[in-house]
Amino acid sequence: MNILHVFTSLTEDTGNFDRLKKMNVKFPQYVLSCDKQNLSPFSLPNFYRTSYFNFPKIECFKNYFFNKATIKCFDKNLSQVNFDLIHSYFAYPNASAGQELSKKLNIPHIITVRGSDVLIYPQQNSYLKNKISEILQNAHLVICLSQHLIHACEKLGVDKAKMVHLPEGHDEKVFYYDEKLKKEDVILFAGNLISVKNPFQLLRAFEILAKNNLSISLRIAGSGILKNAMQDFINQKKLNDRIEFIGQISAHTLADHMRRAKLLVLPSLSEGWPNVIQESLACGTPIVASRVGGIPEIITAGENGFFCDQFSATDIADQLKKALDHPWELSKIQQIPMLYTREKIILKILNLYQEVITKGI
Repeated sequence: MNILHVFTSLTEDTGNFDRLKKMNVKFPQYVLSCDKQNLSPFSLPNFYRTSYFNFPKIECFKNYFFNKATIKCFDKNLSQVNFDLIHSYFAYPNASAGQELSKKLNIPHIITVRGSDVLIYPQQNSYLKNKISEILQNAHLVICLSQHLIHACEKLGVDKAKMVHLPEGHDEKVFYYDEKLKKEDVILFAGNLISVKNPFQLLRAFEILAKNNLSISLRIAGSGILKNAMQDFINQKKLNDRIEFIGQISAHTLADHMRRAKLLVLPSLSEGWPNVIQESLACGTPIVASRVGGIPEIITAGENGFFCDQFSATDIADQLKKALDHPWELSKIQQIPMLYTREKIILKILNLYQEVITKGI
């Protein structure tokens, strides 16, 4: 079974790469990653990189250059392989190139949608909406990380019969509960420091909480364009001794912070199925998060977390305090992640590949 995986800017510190590495043990995997910039070469054979000219703001040109670069890399490195299936990760532009390769090779095409590719991109302009709708409708199977994404794809005209709900899964050898570790007076945020993650509302909420809780601190894992502005806010509010940036960290380091934290907070404006929530629960750490995307499919209020109003700093602070005072039960916190370990997801994906290949074009 020869599967070609199509990515944008895949790096070796991600869950996707870890899953592919584990699948590579079962049978060889082939990867094309078309990147906005030059990244380090892959450490595994059959994994290839190329880059494309990211034409600013004109999506039809961006799509053209992405497809051209991806197909050129394929022709140079993988044209001699007899592939059975293409799997694209993200509806645009990845799946646009995947669709072209599917037509070129006359083999099935699977797409995994993750969130913003069907929740945000189609709202930006008519080109993206029409292009993403057309790509998804022509796929042989669409994997959605949440039921919420299935509904979003239905609105784009995708037949529900060819969609499946399948989260990414977490690595249970990395994200696990350790009863020997004592919880610290820490709330953890983990994510990109971008507007959709709503980090300034979190900072305002923590400022409120910190006035009444002199021991609690906030750790921020991740990087992004808002970091400097966030630091300015922290300086202005004199919260430097209570808020710590720990940067872009490895999965092992993140898991250690999750095990030590009392809560993970994620007041996002939009989400698909945030794996960081599943990973935190696997580490025995409950959640305070906004009721968006697939999050209500993961969180049950009072059992493994609480919901907050992402537009209200006061409510985020109130829910954080409520969660800090709540008597959590570990067995309830860990129910959801037990269903979606990475090994279980790999087996389900391989079964889906076999089903699609058997049905053919």
